[in-house]
Amino acid sequence: MLTNDPSAANPNVYSGTAVDTTPNPGVLGYKYYNSSGLGFNGGWDDGCLNGTSANRPYALPGVSGGTITLPTVFFGDAGPQQTSVVTFRVNMAQKVNTGAFNPATGAVVVRGTLNGWGAMPSPSRTIRRF
Repeated sequence: MLTNDPSAANPNVYSGTAVDTTPNPGVLGYKYYNSSGLGFNGGWDDGCLNGTSANRPYALPGVSGGTITLPTVFFGDAGPQQTSVVTFRVNMAQKVNTGAFNPATGAVVVRGTLNGWGAMPSPSRTIRRF
């Protein structure tokens, strides 16, 4: 079982040590599992594998008794959450000229993966006139 250090600089990193008896040299196949069982793959980490459900591979040391430290990865290789400011602009002049849009009563909104496509956007995602 992997454990975290709540007083560490990043308490979200879990670590542990195991002994593997695979003949040397060999390849260690491993996955992480989130015991809550929630998520895309029923709790199983499927990172760097693009949904293939394959194991993560790592080459073992070439001599018996050797040690390795696996790199720290994000569960599911999701990476850190990113926040980006995106400015959308659309010219509605032609729609106004043809009567297909009234800026006094209408609104232009952005829909996409940023808001679930069909969800109504928050006021901060309403495009304003410049």
